[in-house]
Amino acid sequence: QNASDADCVLVCASMRMNADPIARIYQIGERLVFGHQLERCRNEYLSELKNCKHALLLGDGDGRFLCSLLKECPDVEIDYVELSHNMIDQARLRLGQLEAEARKRVRFYQADIFEIALPAHRFDLVCSHFLLDCLTTEETRRLAYLMRQATGSQTLWVVSDFQLPSGKWRRLHAKIWLRFLYLLFRVTTGLRTRKIPAYPASLRAAGFVLLKSHERFAGMLTAQLWTKREILPEAVNFTGPTQ
Repeated sequence: QNASDADCVLVCASMRMNADPIARIYQIGERLVFGHQLERCRNEYLSELKNCKHALLLGDGDGRFLCSLLKECPDVEIDYVELSHNMIDQARLRLGQLEAEARKRVRFYQADIFEIALPAHRFDLVCSHFLLDCLTTEETRRLAYLMRQATGSQTLWVVSDFQLPSGKWRRLHAKIWLRFLYLLFRVTTGLRTRKIPAYPASLRAAGFVLLKSHERFAGMLTAQLWTKREILPEAVNFTGPTQ
């Protein structure tokens, strides 16, 4: 179902974190700290998404990737799930600079990703940019299971995020940065998570297979392209989220 850019479905959301205070300055802060590295991670596989028709963007923040995806994929319809009201406002401002036809292909949901009811097997694209690092490992397992239920065959899942790379010095470099970033976001948004979750294992357990990956910033940043396996591996005993 399409909706105009003015439509926003408000879903009761838990206060997992509150990005409202940083929404207007997020892009400036990101550029000051990382330059264009995070932006390049988000767009790493953009050219491979042209045939996608129904996209689910999870916690996509201020709408930069949203606009890039609309420009790259002329037929895609997007459900945009974001907890922060102010981030959605920023996304709408950016969306307003595009043509009316593109704006009509977006439906906004202000929601917690674990509380919104998603239609089964609808989406052929999931994008989560710098979201999984805000979750615990158990939450990434739950999310991966939910995405399996909400996606169809041969779905692509684009992940850009932080990671702990291999190698002694690269790993030390990442640990120092991540300690600083988690402290910063705890102070500014109330984020409770304090370490990178084991999200690749969670996606694999839910039947997603890694197709490609690319590292940046001494391996601390990763862009990954996953696809959905139709049948779960027999070796994996995965029954869904723990209540």
